[in-house]
Amino acid sequence: MADSPSDPPAEPLKEKIAAPSREASQPAPPEERELWSGRGSAKFFAGRWAALLAISILLLIGGFALGGAIDANWPILAGLGLAAVGVASMLGKVGHFVLIRRYRLTNQRLFIDEGILVATKSQCDLIRVNDVSVTKTLTGRLLDVGTVTVDCPSDTSSPKILILGVTGPDQIAEHIHREMRAIRDRKSLVMEAT
Repeated sequence: MADSPSDPPAEPLKEKIAAPSREASQPAPPEERELWSGRGSAKFFAGRWAALLAISILLLIGGFALGGAIDANWPILAGLGLAAVGVASMLGKVGHFVLIRRYRLTNQRLFIDEGILVATKSQCDLIRVNDVSVTKTLTGRLLDVGTVTVDCPSDTSSPKILILGVTGPDQIAEHIHREMRAIRDRKSLVMEAT
């Protein structure tokens, strides 16, 4: 088939080779993804529940002993009342503890949402983290519950962040430490490339 005079002449294909840019050599920052989220655990109060149970039993034993000695029921009722007040108080404290704070950890930041009626949201960039430590009580070691302390001295608003009473604190601390190191390694690569 012959070319018609109105058809443009065919141009030879040219390969376009792009010059390498400075930005292409730098690693792209990863997308932010969630690694962990959670709240404080009611298991954090296991030692206090045990102490409350022991005190309640002692109050009831004392109430029965005193009631039998003076032929009256009021010591027994007083022991029951004090035990009931202790249990109700502890239930309120545990409920408040579990509901008041929510934590979320991504590969770049740690978020803390606090409050029930008035909400406060704060965050810490993991690159600012200097140290991570875990604290567990005796019952915490048995139940794998503890507090993770995140040290961010360059963050003036919250130089120490406490992730209170969470299940699996060792794994959370390891997540924070690993991501902090990865961010710093990426940053040092970028600094060396420039």
